Amino acid sequence: MGFLISISLFLGLFILGNLFKLAELIIKKGLNIVYALRLLLWGLPSLLNFALPIAGLLGCFLSLGRMHTDNEITAIKTAGINYRTFILPILIL
Repeated sequence: MGFLISISLFLGLFILGNLFKLAELIIKKGLNIVYALRLLLWGLPSLLNFALPIAGLLGCFLSLGRMHTDNEITAIKTAGINYRTFILPILIL
């Protein structure tokens, strides 16, 4: 859930940065709004290249923080599971 929220947040921020450029093109150059929306949609894949890794990192931080507050990490250590085997999938991801 944290990943989806963070991806929407970062995509919104990146799109907001492009909206100013598109507004300038519409006002100063007289670009049609339909073409401006097409430019915005065509730019989404390049924005995803930046937003996905950042959102993945934030999602990992949020999930580990939640596990820490719920004392699940302490329970894993108490159960005898090695800390390195617990962190390995996160590092691979």
